[in-house]
Amino acid sequence: REGVLRKQDQLGRVSRDQFACLLPRIAGEGVAILAANKILGALEAPIAIGDRSFAPEAVIGIAMYPDNGEDPQTLGRNGKLAVRAARGAAERVVAYDPVHGESEEKTMRYAARLRRSLEENALRLVFEPQLDLRSGRISGLECLLRWTDAELGEVSEAKALEAAEAAGVTRELSWWIFNNALRECAEMARAGLQVPLSLKVAAGSLLQPEFPDFVGRALRTWGIPPKRLVVEIHETALAGGLEQVKEALARLKGHGLRLAIDGFGTGSSSLSNLAELPLDELRLGAAFVGDMQRAPVHEKIVRSLVRLARDLGLAATAEGVEDGATALALSTFGCERIQGGYVSPPMTAQEILALEKGGGGLSRVTLRPQA
Repeated sequence: REGVLRKQDQLGRVSRDQFACLLPRIAGEGVAILAANKILGALEAPIAIGDRSFAPEAVIGIAMYPDNGEDPQTLGRNGKLAVRAARGAAERVVAYDPVHGESEEKTMRYAARLRRSLEENALRLVFEPQLDLRSGRISGLECLLRWTDAELGEVSEAKALEAAEAAGVTRELSWWIFNNALRECAEMARAGLQVPLSLKVAAGSLLQPEFPDFVGRALRTWGIPPKRLVVEIHETALAGGLEQVKEALARLKGHGLRLAIDGFGTGSSSLSNLAELPLDELRLGAAFVGDMQRAPVHEKIVRSLVRLARDLGLAATAEGVEDGATALALSTFGCERIQGGYVSPPMTAQEILALEKGGGGLSRVTLRPQA
C-alpha cells in the first residue's frame, strides 16, 4: 500500500497466493498497465527470512470497467483469465482480451473430454523404436500417448497433458500411463523383447511427494527391472524450482531407474542446472534435429549439445530423425541413439508383439533408404 497504491485504491485477498486491486478512475488501459508494473515491482522486492533472501515472482491480469465487464463477477472472472494468460507471457502483465475467454472455454472443453476418456479407458499408447547408431540394433522404446476423441478428433500428447492440468487430473493421467505402459512392457518382455522403456512425466506429477514411491510399486507390480525404465522430464519442469526437482529425481534415482531430460536448450534453464541434476541421458528435440539439413545453425546447436552431453557423461538420443543424411551426421557427432520416421513409426504393443512372434523382430526393422 505504501508508495504504490493511492488512498482510494482497494486491496483484497482472493486466494492463498492471489490478490486483487481495485483502482477507480484510471484514465485508460495504458495507465492501468503502468500501475500494474509499479505493483509488480513492489511484489518482487526480495524478502529476507532469517539468513536467507527470497525473490518472489508475480504476474498480473487487468480487466477494465465497463469494457471487460459491468459487474464484479464478470470483471473478476476476466481478470483471472488475464492472469492465466500472463503466466505464459514474457511481460507478466496482460490486459484482458476476449480471446482469453475463447481459449478458456476451449481448454475446459478439452478437460471435460479428457476426464471422460480416462473414465472410459479410451486412451491408448504407442511405442517409438530407438536405434543404437553403434550396433545398428533397436535399443529402446519411447512410450507416447495417443488420444482420439469423438468430438475433438486426434489430440496431441502435449494438448492432452495441458488438458489434464486444467482438469486437475494430472496425477490420474500419469498413473494410467505408467501402469498401462509397464503392463505392456511386461508382455513384450515375456515375448523376448527386453529393451529400455522411456516414459515422459509431467512436472505436476514429478513434484507430487508420492510419485517416486508409486513408480517403485508399479515396477514391482509388473516385474520390470528398474534399469529398464527411463523417466523423462521436460526442461520446463525445472521452472517448478530446482531444489524440488533435484529431490524428486534423487528419490526416483534411488529406485535404480534412469533419468533423461528432454527439450534442453528450448527453455530458460542454465548449464549449471543440467550439471546439478542426477541425469543419465539428454534428449535432442525434433525442433532442432528435424531442421539440421536446412538450417546450418541448428546443426551447430545439435553438435554442441551432443558434445555437452558427452562432457557431462550423459548419453545423447536424437528425436525426429527423418532421413539418412541426418542420421549419418548425428553418428559423426557421436550421438548414441536416434528415433523418428527414418527408424520406424510409432507402433502399438500388439504390432510389436506380432513382429516378434513372426520372427522379424524389432532388432531387424528395415531402415528407410536415404533418398
